[in-house]
Order: sequence, then C-alpha cells, then structure tokens
Amino acid sequence: MNQTEREHDSPTGRWEGSFEFRSQKTNMAVDFSAKKISIPQQGLQNYPIEDVSYEAPGISFKVALAGTILFTGQRFGQTIQGVFQQPGAQGTFELTYAGESPPPSAASAGDGSSDSPEAARPIEGQEVSLKTGTGILSGTLTLPDNTGPVPLVLIIAGSGPTDRDGNSRLLPGKNNSLKMLAEGLASWGVAAVRYDKRGIGSSADAGADESSVTFDMFIDDAVAWIEKFKQDSRFSDFGIIGHSEGSLIGMVASYRSGAHAFVSISGSGKPIYETLLDQLKSQMPGVVEEADRIITTLREGKRVEKVGPELQSLFRHS
Repeated sequence: MNQTEREHDSPTGRWEGSFEFRSQKTNMAVDFSAKKISIPQQGLQNYPIEDVSYEAPGISFKVALAGTILFTGQRFGQTIQGVFQQPGAQGTFELTYAGESPPPSAASAGDGSSDSPEAARPIEGQEVSLKTGTGILSGTLTLPDNTGPVPLVLIIAGSGPTDRDGNSRLLPGKNNSLKMLAEGLASWGVAAVRYDKRGIGSSADAGADESSVTFDMFIDDAVAWIEKFKQDSRFSDFGIIGHSEGSLIGMVASYRSGAHAFVSISGSGKPIYETLLDQLKSQMPGVVEEADRIITTLREGKRVEKVGPELQSLFRHS
C-alpha cells in the first residue's frame, strides 16, 4: 500500500505535537488506536476522545473536558494541522505521527523508569490540615515525583461556595480547574497546596457562624498555610496563586508571608462594588437599581436592613 492509499485510511497509532493558545504552546499526544489524549502539562493522562471522524484529508475529534473541546484539522501525510475550539478559547494544533501504539501489556508494565510523562506515576494528593484558633481547615497537598526540596505554591479559590478543586455547588457539573492546575504543576516539579476556605467543603465548621467571618481571616489563613509548610524541609521556595477573590487574598498574603512569587488569575482590577454592579448589569439587570442603593448605603458606613430576595446571596444580613 503506498502513502497516498494509506492517507485515505483513518489515522491510527500515536501522534505527538502541541496546541497553541495566545502564543503559548502546550505539548499533547493523541493515540487514535486507543482513542485517548494526554496533555502532561495539565496533568491529563490518557483521557478519552470522542466522535473521531475522518474523510481524507479532513479529520475531527472531541474531548469532553471543561466544556467540549473540538479539534478540526487536515492530514498531510505524517502531519495533522488544524484548530481547536472550546468555550472562551480558540487556537491551533499540530500533530506528527510517532508510531503505532504499543500493546496494552507493554504500556502498563512500565517500571516507572521511562522519561515519558505518560509513563510517570499517577499524580495523587495527600490530605493536609491547618489548625486555627477558630476551627480546622482541610486541604490537599500534591507532590511532584522529584527528589530534594521543591518549590511549593498555595492555590486560593475564588468567591462563593468554591471548593479546593475549583468546583461550586452553584454551577452545574465539575470543572476541577484547581485540581488540574495542581496536577499540572506537579508534572513540572512544583508542589501545590489547595484548600477549602472557611465555611466551604471539609472546612465548613470553621466558618459555621458566617457573621463572624471577615475578609482579614481569609488572609490570615493563607499566611498560616505558608508558615506551616515553611517548617517542612521538603520545600524550598514558596509562592501563591489566587483566582478571582483568591487573587485579592493572595496579594496581601504574599506580602505578609514573604512569598517568592504571586500569580493573579482573573483578579479584580477595580473596586468590588464596581465589579458587582458590572456583573449584575449583564446577569440580572432588573436588580441593578436596588443593588446600587444598597452599595451606596454600605459605602456610607451604614447597615442595610431590607434586602430583596434576589440579592440575598450577596447582601444577606449575616
């Protein structure tokens, strides 16, 4: 069978390459025989691909992750080039044929000595806890497979009932964004601690009395986590990654703890009252006038006793 004839058959075996988004390349590998995709930098190993379609030279497949990701491209001999699309993102990808897939027994019989990210041990987390004067906080420590002291980052979740993995009971399904972030860091030799904030998940009891929890307490908790692991000889440098509200907490906690690095993910660039009003204008325009009245009163240092049912989640008395 010649090359032209082979190109009319659906791709098989392992194809390696990368995808690019906002000028940043991320390595990936697709096994069309096993219908699996691996993205080591994101801690994704042998995840299923779906709806593989090939009509020479066009090819497409989907990944049901963080909203469906659709890869669409064309095959040119030993290379596949195209674009990927997912909610809020679009970029390009390129794959090159790397050989036929090994039989399942060979793929699973590794002794852990291979340099391939897919052959590395599964990334697992260890339960950790932090005792505070007003309750115990629970978290997960994710360790890289490295010897010697490694850097460690503290990952702080955003507002609302968002847990250590990045999931919220107010949103459908699980995105596991912070869990995947921690696992991706581990694949690059960086340890990570992510935790349930007060009143959330396994740390619910530490914030049972909502009216007594202040923003400063969240900052103090973040600093305490860093101080705890500074005493651990397994770790060298320390950093903080904060998402949304976690970014605001992390900014101050980084300064107070002497962190070596700080990363802000979707941190607010303007006062919280402006951010709230902007969000309400796009999501609940019918309550913007009442919200503006409440915010104006609060900014004057006065309490607001009457709040409509639609705004209870933001401005309830506690």
